[in-house]
Amino acid sequence: MSFVLCADFTIFPDNLQLGPVFSLAAMNFQDLPGGGGASFVNQTNGLNGLQFPDTGIEANLPISAPWTGMYVGQFNSPIVIEGVDSNGGVITTYAVNKPNSYSFVNLPGGGISVLRFGGGGGEGVIVSICILVP
Repeated sequence: MSFVLCADFTIFPDNLQLGPVFSLAAMNFQDLPGGGGASFVNQTNGLNGLQFPDTGIEANLPISAPWTGMYVGQFNSPIVIEGVDSNGGVITTYAVNKPNSYSFVNLPGGGISVLRFGGGGGEGVIVSICILVP
């Protein structure tokens, strides 16, 4: 029986620093090197989410997922989301360019092992990440 597994950052209080390395919902997160500070929970437009540095953050998934979905916010420059396979190859890329708003993003492409988020001018936000566990 398959199920959906979600890392939901709305459960954390505003201004809680989680980065540079942490785990949530069997997903391992790591801020990418290059400066910009550590990821932390920030309340933006009344919703708590993980605000990540412009250099980005990676989420290593517990399985190679056939489907990934997320709720993200862009409050500065565009953010780019990459779905990466277990060999490090980029399977799919999605650019979010909807300033000052949240968006649902579904990344197709079976075999996604890592989600990589970058850009956003230090104001990219991940509210939740969900994967299908077959």
